[in-house]
Amino acid sequence: MAAFLSLVIFLILLIVVGVVAARFSRDTEEDYWLADRSFGKYFIGFSAGASSASSFIMIGAVGVGYTLGVTALLLPLGALLGDIIFWSIYPDKINRFARTRGANTVPEMLSMTAADNDRRLIRKAAALITFPMISLYAGAQMLAAGKTMNTVMDIELKWGILLSAVVVIGYCARGGLRASIITQFVQAMIMLATSAGALILATVIAGGPEQVMKSLYSIDPTLLQFSGKTPVLFLVIMVVGFAAATLGLDLALPYLLVRMMATRSPGEARQAGWIYITFVQGNWMAMTLFGIILRTIIPDIPNPHFFK
Repeated sequence: MAAFLSLVIFLILLIVVGVVAARFSRDTEEDYWLADRSFGKYFIGFSAGASSASSFIMIGAVGVGYTLGVTALLLPLGALLGDIIFWSIYPDKINRFARTRGANTVPEMLSMTAADNDRRLIRKAAALITFPMISLYAGAQMLAAGKTMNTVMDIELKWGILLSAVVVIGYCARGGLRASIITQFVQAMIMLATSAGALILATVIAGGPEQVMKSLYSIDPTLLQFSGKTPVLFLVIMVVGFAAATLGLDLALPYLLVRMMATRSPGEARQAGWIYITFVQGNWMAMTLFGIILRTIIPDIPNPHFFK
């Protein structure tokens, strides 16, 4: 019952925040697409982190930690390397370029250096590529939300997905990026409280850190080894590959690039990166550790990979 009420309150809170944010919009193109470039490093960093952390970290990282043990901690380490490279080099340049050229969207920014005759073609091509790719990404988030509603509220999966989509589309269509940033900032605060609370509670239930170590060793000693049953060379390749993949994603994800464009200044765009990195790493590590500890509390979960 507590979980049901928490989810209902969370959904209502998102709707209220979206409506309030929409009331502050100025009905201009720049305000809709870039929130009038009025947000600083904290809102940008936390909202971008909430978008990136999303269901993979809050759900998927638990399953990876449960299955692989401490080896799963290498995944956020790889992502950390990629994020540091991106946030050290690109955000201030993206913000400055968008400001100088007057670009409000990613397709528009990509077309700015092209000849006048080619700009419209580049914008259309970028939009045609972006729409289906982001639709798949958003679909995964809606699926995670639908699963949550199905588990907590006993709502049929398809209706849970539909309800999630209606809520998101509703506040984005009315409030634009401003509503998205504010709702995701609130979401980030809830995610921080959830991940920290879940980790602390699981540790207490499991009997403390020392007992967790003993229990994991009795279940499977490889759960406490970074190499475990996996060759070290493969793990190195995995970390490097994850770093490269993270850098590629950071450069390609429109919602992240838009937040760089929407920050108040190039300096704050770069500073937002350390807030983003701290938030993502903190949540990822916490939920992975939660999954590892959960192995000692519920040792026989039938579907730890969350594939179904």
